[in-house]
Amino acid sequence: MIRRISTADGTVLYENTYDNPPRVLDPAVVSEMNQMMVGVIDHGTGKAARLKGWQAAGKSGTTQSFHDALFVGFTSNLTTGIWFGNDDGKSMKKVTGGGLPAKAWHDYMTAAHEGLSPSPIFGTTGIQPTFDDNQAAPESVGDVISGTFGNGAADEFPQAPVANGQAAGTQDFDQPAQAANSELTPPANVGETTGATRRTTLFDLLTGG
Repeated sequence: MIRRISTADGTVLYENTYDNPPRVLDPAVVSEMNQMMVGVIDHGTGKAARLKGWQAAGKSGTTQSFHDALFVGFTSNLTTGIWFGNDDGKSMKKVTGGGLPAKAWHDYMTAAHEGLSPSPIFGTTGIQPTFDDNQAAPESVGDVISGTFGNGAADEFPQAPVANGQAAGTQDFDQPAQAANSELTPPANVGETTGATRRTTLFDLLTGG
């Protein structure tokens, strides 16, 4: 949780004590995600971020043409993100998130955890997620996603729309099929450019795009 955000001179921009924080994710989902991100550091692109004595999880990232390279990771104690890029938005010399950003993350987190006692990340070392009495533990992330967007069978599809006066399940091949609702038909200019200037986004300002 983010407890405080402050500027370099100590000005506090945001602060929250979280005296009674709500649960925002199912423990099973948190456990699955934590285990996947631990794997990034243990076996994947984030090997350069491994911390001695501490379990860590994270994700590397590299944008097109090496404009940005980043590594965001966490332990049970601290979350840190490292970004590399040019202020003018030019491409770097093949810098990837698993390279310099991961190494910088490792050095920073090593110093930040000096003198602290290591502790595991939730759901990764023998800590079992809990479920409601009537809720079965999902077997995979796919089960979690399926439960989020509906539990219907994969072969169940909605009834196809039919034109007025036509029996359901039949098609008049002598005439082109017409949508039951004209609003379902997209306008003819879909995909055409309007010539309007694209709006500048926050990402453009941060990356110089």
